[in-house]
Amino acid sequence: MQADLDALRAEVAEQSAHSQRPIVEAMFAMIAGLQSHALAHRVMVEGSPHDLQLVLGHPLFAGTTRLIEQGLAARQAAGTLSPIANPHDLAVGMETIIFSLVLSVVRAGMEGAPQRVDAVVALLQFALGGPPTPQERVR
Repeated sequence: MQADLDALRAEVAEQSAHSQRPIVEAMFAMIAGLQSHALAHRVMVEGSPHDLQLVLGHPLFAGTTRLIEQGLAARQAAGTLSPIANPHDLAVGMETIIFSLVLSVVRAGMEGAPQRVDAVVALLQFALGGPPTPQERVR
C-alpha cells in the first residue's frame, strides 16, 4: 500500500505544483488518481479504521497539512487571517475535511461530482478569509 500511496502522492504533487489553487487541484488529483491506484482505492473504499489512519498519516495528507499550516501562518502574519486563529489547528481541520471529502467521494462513487469539491473550497475560503491572494499563489 505504501508504494501505491507514494506513487499517488507524486502524481498529485506534479499536477498541483504550478496551480494557482494547489490545495484544490490536489483534492481533484487525489480523487481522480485513486481510479488508477487500485490498492489505494480499495483501502479507501473497504479499509478498516486502522488502514484509513495509515493513509491519513501518509505524506499524501500529512505533507499537505504542513504546507497548509505554513500558508495559514503567513496569512496570519500578513493580517489576512485573524490573530486569534491557530494555524496548526486550522490546518489539521482542513486535513480532516479534505480526507473526509476524498473518502466520501470515493466510497460513494461520486468521482464525477466536482460540485462537492467546489462547495468545500467555497466553505474553506469563507472560513479562512477569502481566496488566495496573488502573493499566496504558487508560481
